Amino acid sequence: QLFEGQEAVQCDLVKKVPMGISGFTWLGISNFQKYQRSLESYMENVGQLTRHQTNIGSLRQMFGNQIVNQMADNFGHGVMQVAMPDGSTICIVEGKSGYEARQMLELLVAGKTASPGRQEFKIDNDTKYFIYEMPLQQAPARLFGPWMGQCKAQYVCAIDNMLVFGDTYAVVTHFVYDNVLHKRLQYDPDYDQFSNYITNKSNFFTFVSLTGAESLLSRILSSANITSFHNHQAAYGNFYGLAWQFSAEDGFLYHNTFLRHQPVQSSSASTLWETH
Repeated sequence: QLFEGQEAVQCDLVKKVPMGISGFTWLGISNFQKYQRSLESYMENVGQLTRHQTNIGSLRQMFGNQIVNQMADNFGHGVMQVAMPDGSTICIVEGKSGYEARQMLELLVAGKTASPGRQEFKIDNDTKYFIYEMPLQQAPARLFGPWMGQCKAQYVCAIDNMLVFGDTYAVVTHFVYDNVLHKRLQYDPDYDQFSNYITNKSNFFTFVSLTGAESLLSRILSSANITSFHNHQAAYGNFYGLAWQFSAEDGFLYHNTFLRHQPVQSSSASTLWETH
């Protein structure tokens, strides 16, 4: 229901994610306005319509009655929540271009031109970015739904065609620094091999790194399951990661689940199982 009428799109944001992450969840949205209508229906079906209406109302109260339409005008095709190994979280909203990303930033931080609302992050004499403190927390979750809810989104910055939200100022600067230096997941040879089995286009894509996801798993697993994970951590260390995707097409949902076996004592990796 959530992606009814949507077309599968390419997950370009994965190319910008820093190396060493614990995992991510990505939503591919070809039609922003249709997604908003589907999200409202979904939240009603799960008994959370009042919560959703309150979230949208908070956005409109803080940023203006037209904020949802204005974001739609500048939105690209994807939004991603990324879990970092230190337990912090970032959320990336894709703009149609760098110009549209800056337009979205202006909608959210208009008037914040001085400290403490704005801080300069300087990489060198020619490269600097402004990071803003958000006047309203969890803006991505309010706009895109609970799948982006782990990120408090207290700080925001525009870089390339992305709007990058973070729990802390430090995690935003981490993302910016790694992107400028091209320390990205797409250049990780292990993920590069892993991605050979990933569908290029989808509407939902979640990835968990089993080599460094303890902080992430501790948030999403029950206490019994996380205890089991700790008890069998040596065995889990032989797996690189787990991915799950699904794509909407012609009224059907197609899914791809992939778990990659990669023994630590071997440089070569093999597929344990894969479903389509």
